[in-house]
Amino acid sequence: MSSNELTTILVNIGPLVIIILIFWLFIVRPQQKKAKEHQKAVSEMKSGTGVIFANGIRGIFLRREDEKFLMLEIARDVVVAVVAESITHIITEDDSKTTVKAELNNNKEKSGIVKKEGDFSNNNGNRKKPRFRLNNSK
Repeated sequence: MSSNELTTILVNIGPLVIIILIFWLFIVRPQQKKAKEHQKAVSEMKSGTGVIFANGIRGIFLRREDEKFLMLEIARDVVVAVVAESITHIITEDDSKTTVKAELNNNKEKSGIVKKEGDFSNNNGNRKKPRFRLNNSK
């Protein structure tokens, strides 16, 4: 093999190697790092820690059944066993303050304090007539 052929091979393969290296540095490596941190956080959870599942259900961590399963309370006296990988978020104090605000807003909407657009009912449940006419008939 002459040096001219070797140079041609390096010129053809070089950009591919550089693209693979950049892909690994910016996509694969950070994802692996994030997964390890999450796995460590889940394994170090203490009893009473709030968590959120992949499907959006919130719960409180009670105990570890074994390596794969955790026991969580999702409502008063409702305890479920879940796979540890299904926990997507561990609720911290900052998150719990945000959650409390969201719950207060939901309670206001349910009680009728906050009205949604197009809602013509008053607090008694009686419907009010809209102030505009839907058609030209009198």
